[in-house]
Amino acid sequence: MEKNIKRNRKMPFSALLKFLLSMYKTSSQAALNQYFRGKEEHMTQQALSKARNHFDHTPFQKIFCAVRDAAYDEEILQI
Repeated sequence: MEKNIKRNRKMPFSALLKFLLSMYKTSSQAALNQYFRGKEEHMTQQALSKARNHFDHTPFQKIFCAVRDAAYDEEILQI
């Protein structure tokens, strides 16, 4: 895991996170082509999938649960 953090990637963690959260309406490869337009590098859909596998989903799960719990708590308070 540590080597994944130190490695100089085509798409750094912050850019990858922004890319994944942007919810493109096109295919992943079309969105990647648009992201790398005008750059000498490119990224395949398979490379994106591998990069996505390095994400730890736990923080996102905790955020989702916190938002869900807050929404239900507000609902209960209004009843």
